[in-house]
Amino acid sequence: MMSDKKYAFLKKDGIAVKTDIGLYSEGYVSPILLLASVYGAAQQIRALFSMLSMNYSLSYEPFDGDTVTLYRETKGLLRLKSTSIGYGKQHGLIWADYSYFKDTKIIYWFSPEEKDAALYSVLSKRRIPITKHWLPWVERLLVDNEYFIPLRGWGGIQGYLCEFSYSSDDYICDLLCEKLKVK
Repeated sequence: MMSDKKYAFLKKDGIAVKTDIGLYSEGYVSPILLLASVYGAAQQIRALFSMLSMNYSLSYEPFDGDTVTLYRETKGLLRLKSTSIGYGKQHGLIWADYSYFKDTKIIYWFSPEEKDAALYSVLSKRRIPITKHWLPWVERLLVDNEYFIPLRGWGGIQGYLCEFSYSSDDYICDLLCEKLKVK
């Protein structure tokens, strides 16, 4: 029996794979793919990954919306991990790897509880005074001052791209003090 579920696709030049979750940043010029969960034949997954690695664009085509053209992040590495799930099909995870760039992190979540835990985990490792009570306020402040860049996505996943260094911790602390009017 065939499923009635509608699927979204990542496509390029007649090659298409199904996708259920993904994250991308709006970018300065064009949308940048940061994470995608894909399903299809092994050759199709590897072909799309190779095209993306060679800086070709991919089209994200949701079943109920407008097509988005996605590009790869040139700053970091692009990774693929795939697993056979039988019947000649594979599940693959494509992601931008920022592990070599200590100043850049991707925070993602599926629920408000996961969001709070992820944000607190990232901020508590910095030299920024933070309590869970302040978290929504600090989050808004960091988004407004472009330390957190909101990501767009599909499949119920949301996130931020965080670009801050240890020197920016001092600026964030100054910003917090200014907003709290601490002298």
